[in-house]
Amino acid sequence: ITLGKEYALKLLAGGQLNQEAWSRFQSEAKALARLNHPGIVGIHNMGIETGQYPYYVMDLLSGETLDVLIDRTGPVPINQALDFFIQVCDALSSAHGQGIIHRDIKPSNLMLVRDLQNQITTVKIVDFGIARLSKHEFTTQSQTATGLVFGTPYYMSPEQCQGQKVDERSDIYSLGCTIFEALTGDPP
Repeated sequence: ITLGKEYALKLLAGGQLNQEAWSRFQSEAKALARLNHPGIVGIHNMGIETGQYPYYVMDLLSGETLDVLIDRTGPVPINQALDFFIQVCDALSSAHGQGIIHRDIKPSNLMLVRDLQNQITTVKIVDFGIARLSKHEFTTQSQTATGLVFGTPYYMSPEQCQGQKVDERSDIYSLGCTIFEALTGDPP
């Protein structure tokens, strides 16, 4: 209010506030806070309101997700898909360079940001809720233990489906599935 800017708030319902949910929420916020890339949603603050409602403050994005675009218009033309996925690859490379594996790359986690003329200008990766810090970051490993499966099956790599450890290659596999869906209109 003081700065006169609009932001989005991501809230965790108070009834869902157990230690695992709070740890996941903190992990997502910390992962996002480490990233400073135009293709990744920015996070600005986090806290707990009245001791029971955790939140974080992030960029307010105007547009639609890739899955909504595909549902509305069908397959994405190749030139447009190239533009989208070059941006996504650059953003993923930045995240991977920081040791962060997203683990849930899919069309609904790619926000197509529109400008005032309603043109798509930027693709942003959102929802780092199941992100994991890579093996190089053992001191801050996420809460997900090996053997637990998190993600969306259509887009998950075989090792992720089997609950095995994942690395950057798992995100690349998911990206390939997402590109396939963008170009054909259906998941692989």
